[in-house]
Amino acid sequence: LELLSHKVQEQMKSLEVEKKKRETILDSLVEGVVSIGANKKIHYANLAAGSMLDRAPLDLENTFLSEVNEPDCEKLFLQAQECGNIVTEELRLRNKPGSFIKAIMVPMSQSKEVVMILQDYTDYYKTIEMKKDFIANASHELKTPITIIRGYSETLRDHDSLPREIVEEVTEKIVSTSNRMNRLIQDLLV
Repeated sequence: LELLSHKVQEQMKSLEVEKKKRETILDSLVEGVVSIGANKKIHYANLAAGSMLDRAPLDLENTFLSEVNEPDCEKLFLQAQECGNIVTEELRLRNKPGSFIKAIMVPMSQSKEVVMILQDYTDYYKTIEMKKDFIANASHELKTPITIIRGYSETLRDHDSLPREIVEEVTEKIVSTSNRMNRLIQDLLV
């Protein structure tokens, strides 16, 4: 009996070491990993998941998915449970405004449990917004000199009897505006 008790203790220690190894591996991932039971109760959440859901991982464990206050995640969980296939969707988080994630629900075979994987896409969407802003600003900065050049050019074309000093002044403005536009383009390339 004592030998059996010793073997059970060794086996328990071995299982605990394996559990710690798995948790260490999962906590080192940049993706959030959440294990959710068939009853929508969270069994495990790694550090990244806690950060994305704005909760401490230990606070997530043993709570229900509805308590996370992300209804889209709950909806995806139910879809994955029903169809038994992987369900994926990009979501805006309610708990962290301005945050975007890709939620991947992976159902476990026949147990109705689901592993939720969260990938942070916030930086990607911020980059897209920065690109849009940059293009809008650059196009505005380039349209202004083009409008000036067009206006002066049309003045020269439509009024061929202008005095020489006015023609020189208008021509100088066209050249200086062209040079300004060239500098803008060079700055954009740099």
